[in-house]
Amino acid sequence: MTPSDKPPDELDALKAALRIEREARQQAEARASSAEAMVAYYKLQIAKLRREQYGQSSERGRQLLDQLELQRNRPLRAALC
Repeated sequence: MTPSDKPPDELDALKAALRIEREARQQAEARASSAEAMVAYYKLQIAKLRREQYGQSSERGRQLLDQLELQRNRPLRAALC
């Protein structure tokens, strides 16, 4: 049976299912892109804090660095779920 042989109701249902699948894929891609942007931001912040840390003996800088490293992994885990 070719697509033109299918009843109109079945074609409409298939088109709707395809549309829903495309929307879900686009949303997943947007989440992944957002997660990648957040990871890049956190990497930049971590690098910046590491540069500052070498010149400081402050414990606050190390705490911020540890916190950012933990946050960096959250978007990836969320995107994969």
